[in-house]
Amino acid sequence: MNRIASAVRVALYDKLDNLTPEQNQAYRDQRATELTRAVQANDGNTLSQESLDALDNHLLERILNGAPHLDQAGYQALVDEYETAAYARQIRLRERAANIVKAENTAPPAALPGIVQLKDLLEEPDEEIRYRIDGLLPTGGNCILAAQYKAGKSSAVGNAVRSLVDGDPFLDKFPVQPVTGETEDGRPGTVVLIDNELDPRTLKRWLRDQGIKNTHLVEVVSLRGNLSTFNLIDPDTRKAWAHRIEGADVVILDCLRPVLDALGLDENLDAGQFLIAWDEFLAEAMAGESIIVHHMGHNSERQRGSSRLLDWPDVTWKIVRADEDPSSPRFFSAFGRDVDVPEGGLEYDPATRHLSYTDGNRREGAAGNAMPALLELLTQHSALSGRQIEEHLMPQGHPQKAIRAALKKARAEGRTITYSGPHRATMHSLDARHGKTTGTSEKSVANFSQPTLHP
Repeated sequence: MNRIASAVRVALYDKLDNLTPEQNQAYRDQRATELTRAVQANDGNTLSQESLDALDNHLLERILNGAPHLDQAGYQALVDEYETAAYARQIRLRERAANIVKAENTAPPAALPGIVQLKDLLEEPDEEIRYRIDGLLPTGGNCILAAQYKAGKSSAVGNAVRSLVDGDPFLDKFPVQPVTGETEDGRPGTVVLIDNELDPRTLKRWLRDQGIKNTHLVEVVSLRGNLSTFNLIDPDTRKAWAHRIEGADVVILDCLRPVLDALGLDENLDAGQFLIAWDEFLAEAMAGESIIVHHMGHNSERQRGSSRLLDWPDVTWKIVRADEDPSSPRFFSAFGRDVDVPEGGLEYDPATRHLSYTDGNRREGAAGNAMPALLELLTQHSALSGRQIEEHLMPQGHPQKAIRAALKKARAEGRTITYSGPHRATMHSLDARHGKTTGTSEKSVANFSQPTLHP
C-alpha cells in the first residue's frame, strides 16, 4: 500500500507543479477547509497518508476539471475506494509472488517408465543373476534383517559393513562383491550406516573391534537423539538426505522401529508408507542395495508389524536364539528371491565381534545336547519306549523336541535300533554294532516285556 501511495504522490506533485498561481492559492484555501471536514468525518481521528493522498487528488481534480464537492458520505466512499484498490493490488502481488516461488520449487515431472511388448521383452538376453553378497543379497536388492531381542543384530551389521568394504566373506561363508570406492558409472561408492540404537561411543567401540581396514569407504550417521530429522516422508527432507549420501553403494538402517515412532507411524498400519519413501530415497541417492534391521516379537520368529514388512524385501535374513536364555546359541537363515540359505549356527568371537556361519540348526543342536544323556540312559536300560525316555530326560532339562530329535539322530547314525514293543510302543535300544550290547537278542525281541524305569 505504501508503494501505491508513493505512486499517487508522484502524480499529485506533477499536478501541483502545473497549477497556475491562482489555482495554487485556491488549492491551499480549499485544502484547509476540506481537511477539517474530512477529520470530522473520520470521528476526529488523524487521516492516514493514503487518505490525505486521496483528499489532495480530489481537490486537484475539482480545481483542474471541476469535480463536485464531497459530503461526509462522499469522503468515506472516496477513502474506501482507494484502500480497497490498494488491498486488491496487495493480494494480486502476493499471488504472483507465490506462483513464482512455487515454480522455482517444483521439480520437473519424473520421467514415466517405458512400455515394452512381451515379445520384445522375451527376446532380450537374460542377465546373469548377480549378488552383492553371494547367495544372500542380490544386486540392487533390499534386505530386512529380522532378529530377536538381544540376538546380535548390531554385531551382524558390523560384520556386514566389514565384509562389504574389506571383501571378507560375510559370516566367513558367503563371498562378497566389495565396495571399491567407485561405481560402474564413475560415482564414488561407499557403505552408509545409519544407526539410531547405539550410543555413539558404543557404536565407535564396536566398529573399531571389527578391525575394518578400508574405513574411508564407510560413512556413519548416528541419529540417536535426532531421529525427527530423518523424516523421509517429507519430499524436501528426503531430497536433502539423498543428496548427503549420494553415491552410496549400500545403505544400512539400524533399526526401523525407532524411525517409525519418531515420525508417528504405526508399525502395524503405516510401515508401508516409510518403505515407499525409503525406495524413493534410494533412487534419489542412486544407491544400490539396502539392509534394514527390524525386531522380531519377543515370543515369535516373525518380524513385528505390517504384512508389508514381509512382502517388501527381496530377501529376509533371520537371527534367532536357541531358547529364551539371552546367552543361548544363535542361528542364522535367509530366504527370498533367488536366496535360500538353511538355518545354521553362528559362532561368535567376543574379541573381534566376528560371526561365522556353521552347519547345524537348532534341532540338531538341541539333539546334540540331549544325545549324551540319551545314550547313557540306554546304557543303563536294555530298551525303553520313547515316552519312557522323555519321562526320564525332561526332568533333567532336555526339551521334548530335543529328545525326539536326538532319538532320530541316534537312529540315523546307527547308534540305536528301534522295534515294535508291547502295546505297539516303539522301543529304543543301543545298537550292538556301535560298540555296546543291549543284552537283548533279535530272537528275544518278540517276547520282550516293557522294563521298569528306575530313577
